[in-house]
Amino acid sequence: MAKAYPNMSEWLDHNLLPEKADKFWAAAHSCLAQASEIGNGEDIYTYFKNGRVSFREPVPMSILAYSGQMGIRGTPTAPLFVYKAVNDEYHRDWVGTHTSEALAGSASALNWLRERLEGDEEVDGGCRTEQVVLTDLDPATILVLGGEIFAFLQAILGGMLG
Repeated sequence: MAKAYPNMSEWLDHNLLPEKADKFWAAAHSCLAQASEIGNGEDIYTYFKNGRVSFREPVPMSILAYSGQMGIRGTPTAPLFVYKAVNDEYHRDWVGTHTSEALAGSASALNWLRERLEGDEEVDGGCRTEQVVLTDLDPATILVLGGEIFAFLQAILGGMLG
């Protein structure tokens, strides 16, 4: 959020503890896997001068109230394709990990978007939840991901793909 809201970036500069700022920014500028390693087991509140109370200050409160909560501005009017891993909603993948779902789910989302842009309409409209064992990967997925990424995905899933 610091990238999207300059006042949040400024607030962080004033509120991060100097001895933890480098580690905080290292995680913020890393990819998911690196950020997970950096922040694993860390209490984020210990990074701030006023601990948990820091997030009740006007800048973070206003930003989190505006952009940090889904559903407070009503239901989106544009069609959405949502994909997530276990214990999430919509396409719930019982086997996938964050990495595998990021790859497989993004391909499914791109296929879904391509269908919408080509004029294929959703039959039932509204919201739909699906429980899947691995996000559906059809031959079109290979075209979206490319053979090498498909092989990588197959490898991290233990060869469970066709």
